[in-house]
This record gives sequence, structure tokens and C-alpha cells, in this order.
Amino acid sequence: MKTCKKLLAVLMIALTLASALSVATLAAAVKISDCAVTCAKQVSYTGKALKPSVKVVYDGKTLKKDTDYTLAYSSNTNVGTGKVTVKGKSGFTGSTTLSFKIVMAAPTGVKASAVKASSAKLSWTKVAGAVKYGVYSYNASTKKYTKLMVVKATSATVELSPAKAYQLAVKAFDKNNNASSASERVAVNTLPGTPSLTLSAAGTDSIKLSWSKAAGAQGYKIYSYVDKTKKFTLLEVVKSASTLSFTKTGLKAATTYAYAVAAYYKAGSSTVNGAKSATQYMCTKPGKVTGLKATPTGASTVSLSWNAVSGTGGYTVYSYDASTKKYTKLGTSSSASYSVSGLKNETKYTFAVAAYKKVSGATVYGAKSAKAAATTLKSNALSDFQDMINAGKYTIKYKMTASGETVTAKTAVSGGTVSSTMSSTIDGVSATMYMWYNGSKKTGIVKAKAMGLGFYDTFGEKEAKENGLDANSIKMLFAPPQAAGADVITGKATVGSTECTTYIYPVEGGGSMTYYFNNSGKLLQIRSGSDLITITSYSASVSSSDIKKPSTLGCVKMDDLF
Repeated sequence: MKTCKKLLAVLMIALTLASALSVATLAAAVKISDCAVTCAKQVSYTGKALKPSVKVVYDGKTLKKDTDYTLAYSSNTNVGTGKVTVKGKSGFTGSTTLSFKIVMAAPTGVKASAVKASSAKLSWTKVAGAVKYGVYSYNASTKKYTKLMVVKATSATVELSPAKAYQLAVKAFDKNNNASSASERVAVNTLPGTPSLTLSAAGTDSIKLSWSKAAGAQGYKIYSYVDKTKKFTLLEVVKSASTLSFTKTGLKAATTYAYAVAAYYKAGSSTVNGAKSATQYMCTKPGKVTGLKATPTGASTVSLSWNAVSGTGGYTVYSYDASTKKYTKLGTSSSASYSVSGLKNETKYTFAVAAYKKVSGATVYGAKSAKAAATTLKSNALSDFQDMINAGKYTIKYKMTASGETVTAKTAVSGGTVSSTMSSTIDGVSATMYMWYNGSKKTGIVKAKAMGLGFYDTFGEKEAKENGLDANSIKMLFAPPQAAGADVITGKATVGSTECTTYIYPVEGGGSMTYYFNNSGKLLQIRSGSDLITITSYSASVSSSDIKKPSTLGCVKMDDLF
């Protein structure tokens, strides 16, 4: 029994020793070159010594490093060819040397941004040992890379062609110009070109857009723009590269609109939209002026009126010459009326009016109205003075002496409204009367004060005319109608120390008015029988040059009567 136990112990020791021995120990010595020895063929440069792992296999079994073999690396720090020597150990003899390449690492994290019609920006991560980078386009058909540019930074803006699909990649280079493999490719679809937009024409309800052809465009998108919201709204898609205009209808007259246009093309199932053009503004034309009326108001004046046009900034008034068929601008008006002066008496004139609106320094005109004609009135001895009164805006202060009574008065006319103030003294009692008459509403007021008592009355058109208080009666005070066929007689007289020219003006219905003008042409007095009106002042809106001497044409001088 003791003998068996000893034999079993010896056997266990033998088995333990056998397990500690290498594969080669169990057989005859093996050359390491007879083993299958492999390692990585290529590793990326890091700037440090590289030690790619080695695998040694014999008879289907993987040998152990430092038990069956040892490794020794050389030339394994820089880009180039590194070496590793595998030397046998513990029953394995000899050695073998393997080579591996140390190359630049390919850039990673390549991204495209700021893609435009002719460029795109690429960026990537830094590669150890790289001193520059090359940007390449890849042709899937030829499977070749084409170098586009070389940079030292880790980003680059690459010049490309509009409306084209690209596959872009990056390679790294070391100081010896050794290149890495290409990075993963990034797809870039450049934008189509940007058209140049013009707003070439406008109607009262439409605006025409025209634009230049954009590189690579398959069609165009038209946008409206609102300044208040700062937003664009897609209005229309033009599905043709050759269509370069569009007319937007259904707009409001005399209104400003803004537009932009962008090109687009199809890239597979996706649509690539180009950059919008510069936003352009245009105002639709104001509506056509209607209802133009021309009314003669004197020998040298015509009053124009018309229907107001919505949204307009004003109106331009024209005269029309039928012989030349040309319009001449006379002036502008902010309201729907205009007074034309400086015309010849008893002459036919033709007029037209157009509404306008100013936008960004430019003036947009509506269509001219239908023409309206008027013939100026027959000239009389006081045509200038009469026309000034008819213009409807003046103030004259005067003293009126009649039947021994002196009245200080002031009369004003403004836009058809006549107001008068007269103060007088009768038998030592002061009295003041105020009159007001509105010609357009045809109503009036009379107020009077005497001895501290007063009365107040209102009247309509009929009562006004019966009492001589309408606008025309005030004009009659200074220039009643001239008697038909009568001549004006001129002469000389002195008012105080002032030498004057007199004009005896035969009045329609009998009697006459005598007008006294100084040498400067200023009207000083008007006499009718025993009544005398002495002009004391004119308002600032009426200069003395507005009160001119009557024309001597058709007048009879005093000397010719004797």
C-alpha cells in the first residue's frame, strides 16, 4: 500500500512539471521561423513609440510571449517602416523579423457648413504630426480623388461650382509630405446662383417682377416681404429655368410692396433652395383722377376741382396744348382742388390732373384724368383786383364814409366764408355789428351791440341774399360788374398829397365807381356817389402788387371827352 502511494505522488509531480514546460519542450526543438508569425501591417502615427501586437502560432496552438518568444521593436516612432523581431525561447530557436507601416492618421469629424453657390466651409479634427491638410473631391465613377486645395489649419473654405453635388474628403500630411488615407467623405450640394431682381413696372393693381438667370437654376421661387414682421412669404413657384418674369395682380392702388426671388434645383428627392435676391420695393400707381371740373373765376383765373383719390400723396396739375399734343406741368396740390392764375382773358384752356405718391425718393404717377376745358372771363377795368377777391383769401381794412357817417370796417374772405366787422358812432352811441356767412353751408350769423344791449340772429341762404350778406355781395362792395359795352374813363386826382390815377368804372344797372391808384399801383380809395371807401391796409397774404392798375386797353382818357 505504501509503495502505491509513493508511485502516485511521483506521477503527480511529473504531470505538474510537464504542464510547466513549453510546447517545444514536449517535442524536439522548433525554429521560430517555422511558426506562423503575424502583426498589424499598418498603424497610425502618434509621435510615440508604437508596438503593434504579434501573434505566434505553432501546430494550431498560440505561443506565449516572454515564455515561448520575446519581441524587440525598432524604427517604430516616426512615420515610415517599423520592425519587430520575434526571437524563440524555451525550446523554440532562431528568430524572424516583421515590418509594419507607420502612417499619418486620417482626419476625423469632417463637417460641411456655410454652403453657398460657389463655396462651402469644411472643418475637421487635428491629426497628430500633421503640418498641412489636403481637401479633395471624390469621383464615384472613376473612384479617384482630385485635390482642390492645401491648408495648414483644420478648416477651409473650398471654391466650388453652383448647383452641383460633391463628395469631399480630407487627407493629412507630415513634414516629409507623407499623406494619410482620406477621411470619410461628406456630401455637399452647392446652392444655385442668386438672381438679380428688378420691379420693372406697376399698375394700379399689379407689379411686374423681372430677374436675371441664375446658374444651375431649374426654377425660381418668388417671395413677398413685410417690413413690419420682417418675414418672407412664398407667393409663387416658377417651374422653368427660362421664365424670368412674373406679374403679381390683385394689389391695392398707391400701396408699397416688397419682393425677393430665389433659384432652386432638384438633387435626388430633395430640393436645394438658393439664396434670396436683394429685396426690392415698388409702389402701385394711384388711381386715375375722375370728375375733373374747370370753372373760370376771372379774366385770368380758372378753378379746378376733382374727386379725391385714396392713398395718394398729392396731385400734379397739367395744361394741355392741343396743337402740340403735349402736357405742361403747372403745379401740385395736396387737396382735390387747384387755382390756375396768370391766364389770358377770354381764352380757352385745357387741363388734366394725375395723382402721385412718393416712395423712397421716387415719384409714382397715376394715369392722367380726362381733360377738362374752361374759357377765362372777359376782362374788366379791375380784373386783377376782382380775381384776387375771387381767389377767396384776403383781409382788407377800410373806412367807409356815407351820408356823414364814418364806419371803420374789416372784411375777410377765406375759402368761401365771409366775415365783416363794422363799428360806427351815431348820435354819440357806439354800435358794432358782426357778420359771418359760410358760402358752402349757406348759413350765417349777425350780431350787433348798441348801448350795452345786443341781438343775435341766424339766417339761411335766402335771407342772406335778401339782406346782401352773401359772399358775392362782399365782392360787389369792391368790384361790382362792369356795365356792358361801357368804357372806363381814366384821369388824374390827388388824395391828400398823393397823386393818383383815377378810373371811372361804369357799373351794371347804373352809376359808377371811381378807383384811385397811386403811382405804385396800390388802390387807395373807392368812391361811389357820396360814399367813400378808404383802404387802410391789406392782409399779409395780399401784397400791394396784387392790386394793380386796370388795363388802359379800351379805356377813355378824360382829355378825349373835351
